[in-house]
Amino acid sequence: MRVNPLKPQAWIDRALATALPEARISSQSGAATTNFFAHALSLRPHSGALWARYADFTHRRGAPARETIDKLDKAIFFAPSWSYVRRAELRIGFSYWDDLDELQRARLISSVGNLLQHDLRSVIASAVEYDWSDKLRPLLKNNGNIRRLDRALAEKAKRKALET
Repeated sequence: MRVNPLKPQAWIDRALATALPEARISSQSGAATTNFFAHALSLRPHSGALWARYADFTHRRGAPARETIDKLDKAIFFAPSWSYVRRAELRIGFSYWDDLDELQRARLISSVGNLLQHDLRSVIASAVEYDWSDKLRPLLKNNGNIRRLDRALAEKAKRKALET
């Protein structure tokens, strides 16, 4: 397939198609996807959505924390209220909590507080997946939300027990 090098959407589409969450990331496909993202971002450097997807991709690829967090920071700068950016912030922030500076931690806690009101299920699922539930528990204001967290933790433990 030939791609017009001046059409950013073609490069964005190629980057996203090769960076799907279910896609297996080999070193060769990872390098190609990185090149697609780099080219797309050279054409649309202010796209918060694209930076967020690139941060997600580098996180799934296992890139160093700093590399992923830098991309996430750009996504938040360019698209601070886009829900995908906020959910990526949860996944990446919870996963790399120990690598965040104080300002990034404070921003993440603020985002968690906001998302608890609008997307409780996503917050709990991400906290459980990335072992952040001990930090989430004090932020939960009512017993119903604490019970939801406890149920999610119990389900994770049950799945883990079935796997072994």
